Amino acid sequence: MSAWNGLSDVEMVFLVLAGIYCWECVCWLRLDAVCFSSGWGECRPLRSAPPFQNDRGRLVFTNPLPIARSFVCQPWPISLDPHGLIIDETATASDDGARKSSRRWLPYESIKSVSRQERDVLVNGAVAATLTSEAHAEFVAARLRGIVAADASNRPQVIEDLLDERTSVEQISQHLQQFRQAVSTLRLGCTVLAGYAFVGGPVLYYSSALTWRQFAGWYLAGFLLGWFYLVYRCDAVRQTIGAEKRSARLWHTGMLLLSPASAMRSAEALSRNLLAGAEPLAAAAVVCSADDFSRFAETSLRTTLYPIREGDSAPDVAAERTQRWFSEQCAERMRRVIDSAGLDSAALLKEPHPSDDAIAYCPRCLRQFSRDEGCCHECPGVPLAPFARVLESGDVSLIQPRNDDADGRLAEAAVD
Repeated sequence: MSAWNGLSDVEMVFLVLAGIYCWECVCWLRLDAVCFSSGWGECRPLRSAPPFQNDRGRLVFTNPLPIARSFVCQPWPISLDPHGLIIDETATASDDGARKSSRRWLPYESIKSVSRQERDVLVNGAVAATLTSEAHAEFVAARLRGIVAADASNRPQVIEDLLDERTSVEQISQHLQQFRQAVSTLRLGCTVLAGYAFVGGPVLYYSSALTWRQFAGWYLAGFLLGWFYLVYRCDAVRQTIGAEKRSARLWHTGMLLLSPASAMRSAEALSRNLLAGAEPLAAAAVVCSADDFSRFAETSLRTTLYPIREGDSAPDVAAERTQRWFSEQCAERMRRVIDSAGLDSAALLKEPHPSDDAIAYCPRCLRQFSRDEGCCHECPGVPLAPFARVLESGDVSLIQPRNDDADGRLAEAAVD
């Protein structure tokens, strides 16, 4: 407490401003969303530590440099096909409190309304999906309305056009190039003001012979000038890059007038939802290095091909058909993106190097098991795959599911 009492008023102002600035670097994501971030050059997908995540989402810390870029992308949240779509409904069981998911299939003829409420997409008034941001939710709701309104004969093409749009590397590249040109002056202004606030201000305060009144006058005058310039430039960029409603634009401008730290991060904040309509894999092909893209591509492809089935009720034939069709369509376009980047999509799905006592592995998370127990306990509903050496040995008994011995589990050799 004495240390805090020893700080002057100016030092407290610097400290509070730095704390607010650091908070502006934090980004909240849904569990299936990804944030690509970089100060300059190529971006990397961000991860979060277990203390900063729960069953609804996670916190990631973006690059703190004022010239940072961050792009938040999220997979399409609703499985659909030309006949209908699947709504995932989450309920809490009354006996053990466990969260269980049930899937409900809806034909397009039964859908009367598609709307957005903040970050939720509503179908017939019920929540069909929750997205990371309002921009993501607006994109999904708008495209979903177009699919529902399309004629039955044209609906397959509308869906394929949507999937092609989300995975178009060329369109993403053009969009990013236009954004860089529009935001270049704003990024420079953010850098100058942050340097003035956190470097120039302390240097002037500690090294000069200015009195408090003289320091406050000169420092605040320059700070306010830079602050209001950033607010003006950010508003101008918002008008240039998007079809944002005037009320939303004015609300964002008002928030910048309340927080100079937000103004310093305004260029990075604008970039976060820039690729709201893009498939994460396609965005990674544009903004990530070759090595990062290769690792991200493998994870994305496995996640799409081997979806989790957790707590499903009685199997729904229509829902299974829709899920299978949608997964195949997404995987096909992912393979196109991967192959166009010069990688072999088939090689990314090869089995991991088996440990000595492992006979099966999870094709989604690559955990290894000493005997085939049917499904991976970390990826519910994903059947284990036997290693090639087991199949070649011809010992079929090894790869039959057994539930009589819980000790048959391997020390899970999770492959990084």
